[in-house]
Amino acid sequence: MSIDPTKDRAEVAREIFKVMVFMLSSAKLLAKEPKEYGPFRLIDAAGRLAAAMASCGLADEPIKALGEEIDKERDYGLDTEEDIARFLDRVLAVATKRLVDG
Repeated sequence: MSIDPTKDRAEVAREIFKVMVFMLSSAKLLAKEPKEYGPFRLIDAAGRLAAAMASCGLADEPIKALGEEIDKERDYGLDTEEDIARFLDRVLAVATKRLVDG
């Protein structure tokens, strides 16, 4: 993983801040939306965070791959609660293995 030298700390902070604002606005909207939207919004936020990390040169290959997997599923494969559960089981198994293996 290498940090993009063209990005200064202010740019990195701005990218992360945009994800935070998305998460906060999602939290506000969840009070008025069906409960099924919650998991999708969290998956979307994780994808946005992975993209922000990648654009700032902070994402290693596993983070990039996870972001790509989220993008692919977010657009085409998360139609039902069962789809979301299967997707989360799959990506959490990979992510947990990465955390354990270092």
